Amino acid sequence: ATPHSYRFLPDCVVAFFQWLSGSFEVGRVVYRLLANGLLFVMTYRYSRIYLKPVFAVTCVLVIASLYPITILRYAGQFTDPASHLSFAVCLYCLASGLEAGFQCSLFVGILAKESIIAVALCRAFYGKERLKSAVTAAAYFVVAMGIALGVRRYVNQGPIAFKYTSISGTGSDQLVNNLLAWRDWWTMYAVTLGALIPGAIAGWRLMDGSFRATCIIIAAATLG
Repeated sequence: ATPHSYRFLPDCVVAFFQWLSGSFEVGRVVYRLLANGLLFVMTYRYSRIYLKPVFAVTCVLVIASLYPITILRYAGQFTDPASHLSFAVCLYCLASGLEAGFQCSLFVGILAKESIIAVALCRAFYGKERLKSAVTAAAYFVVAMGIALGVRRYVNQGPIAFKYTSISGTGSDQLVNNLLAWRDWWTMYAVTLGALIPGAIAGWRLMDGSFRATCIIIAAATLG
């Protein structure tokens, strides 16, 4: 069903484990454990670029403790675990200068969820030559958009209708409905932001410029 017809990679992984085990329930659990386990591993690796081991472990523990809260009213779709992992891998590769790894996670991650395209813009903040980095980021963004639109065209078996309903399966009024249902989600946002924002403010001046710019881009994309 739209929009998950465009986000087929996670379902393929579940189907693979289902084929191996002969059980959908086993395939589902293995996929989630694998995706979430790798997410926390990548969180640690990413943290180690900036922090000593003890603080990197603390960062993982904070994320692991907050994660169940963020999905408290989660419907159980398969897209997000793989999408979260692709974000973590992309951020790690950017900070480590692993261009091939960044490309792979960006372009493959689109098949899990197209929101990863926002990370292509972050490539502009990494590298010694700013103009070259900006051009590279623009090229990645164009290619990523091409992949996303190409998949939609293939799944639709025809021209793409640039209407929100055809892209997400819900109408534009869903945004208003979500805002009106604030009682269902405000506590989860308050807990998550309350745990993360104070540290971000306190350490903002200690972060390098690339990290700060990346935070702003990802936060803006998430809110969008």
